[in-house]
This record gives sequence, C-alpha cells and structure tokens, in this order.
Amino acid sequence: MNRNMIRFLISKLLIIEAGLLLVPLIVAFIYREPHQNLLSISITIGILLVVGLLGSSFKPKNHHIYAKEGVLIVALCWILWSFFGALPFVFSG
Repeated sequence: MNRNMIRFLISKLLIIEAGLLLVPLIVAFIYREPHQNLLSISITIGILLVVGLLGSSFKPKNHHIYAKEGVLIVALCWILWSFFGALPFVFSG
C-alpha cells in the first residue's frame, strides 16, 4: 500500500476544502454575520491549510494508485471532510 501517496492526496483534498470554505466566509461577511461566525470559519480554514500543507510538503516517489488505495482515499476524504466541515459549528458554539 502506497501510504505516502494516500497522505499526499488527502492533504491536497484538505487544501481544496479550505478553498471551498472561502465561499461561506465571503457570504458570512456580506450578510454581516457575527464576528464569532467569521472567526470560526477562518480558524477552520487555517487548520485545514496547516494540515494540508504539512502533509503535501513531502512528495511521494511512487505515484501509482491501485484500487485499494483509491477506496481508502475516498473513504478518508468523506470522513475528514465531514469532520473538518463541522468544525465551524463547533467553534461558533
């Protein structure tokens, strides 16, 4: 199992999620949501960027992905996106 490639791709997907969280941040800013909501989304984006950049800083030597790795990447992506996507709600109280 190519764990380095799995880590690299999951990290890239977390960076994509950080980019997608910019949309609710902009909408919250336009509709003048309380600062706590803006801060909770911003903190989540920061956490995602740190985790994603740390994980993707080391590029794997072997770029092959087999079916087993693909299934694991998809499953981990669903779990991690759900976890990190819920963090703004946890932080905002």
